[in-house]
Amino acid sequence: MVIVPINCQENIRFGILLMFAYSLLALITDSFAKRLVLEVTINQVVWARFFFHTIALIICFGPIKFFQLSRTRNVKLQVVRSLLMIATAFLFFSGIGVIDLATAHSIFFLAPILVTVLSIPILGERIGIRRLFGVCSGFIGALLIIRPGYENFSAESFYFVGAAITAALYQLATRRLGHTDHAHTTLYYTAALGTIISSLVVWLDWQPVQLMSWGLMIALGTSAALGHFFLIKAFQMAPASALMPFTYSSLIWALILGYSIFNELPDQQTFFGAAIIIGSGLYIYIRERAINLGRG
Repeated sequence: MVIVPINCQENIRFGILLMFAYSLLALITDSFAKRLVLEVTINQVVWARFFFHTIALIICFGPIKFFQLSRTRNVKLQVVRSLLMIATAFLFFSGIGVIDLATAHSIFFLAPILVTVLSIPILGERIGIRRLFGVCSGFIGALLIIRPGYENFSAESFYFVGAAITAALYQLATRRLGHTDHAHTTLYYTAALGTIISSLVVWLDWQPVQLMSWGLMIALGTSAALGHFFLIKAFQMAPASALMPFTYSSLIWALILGYSIFNELPDQQTFFGAAIIIGSGLYIYIRERAINLGRG
């Protein structure tokens, strides 16, 4: 029997609390975006997410320390990951104005499942029949939510499928970068490149911004930065194996914020599909953990 030190147990508990806080801030960020897409263009929302994220980091680290974070051993992969992050934000924000928060995040939960699928061609990993069953079940859950061909089908649902794909790819890139670069370096490239690239396109369809919308844009970038800080700290305090199941807590926040702010409540089939996706993701996680323990 392995006895976990008390201080280690406290770190794990604190890491789990930080993961809950990250999940809440992620939904708060999405709520700001959902409100903003009614007032400004998608490009402006994406720009605000990265620009004010960068400003928040400069205030947090200081200008000198912030730019020192640019030292990396893998510039190309940092750039690719940042591009994938920008694509994820653009796709997610493109659909959030039409689809309710809970449904959007239910579909987005495909990302951990897609990581398993994409790790085959990208990382050369092999998956067994059990994990393949989990993957197929997850896709069935997504189809139950999207309902292609049915009367209440919404084409905007596919924005979140695309966002889940790009999110899975940047998660794989993050795995590789974790072996060479500090998490703060990855955070720097995400914010800096996101700001540069979004600034190049935001002027193509720029619309006048009201004072209230400026406040929401600042809040959007700040909450995104704080959420990523909590995420990094969570993984510093606790192992990924302890944190992963709690990432699904974001669905709880999506239901609470969606109903209280936007008066949104998904139907029973969406709940059923979300349960299948979450169950599939947890099953794949448990299988991967068992395989890794067997190798150890």
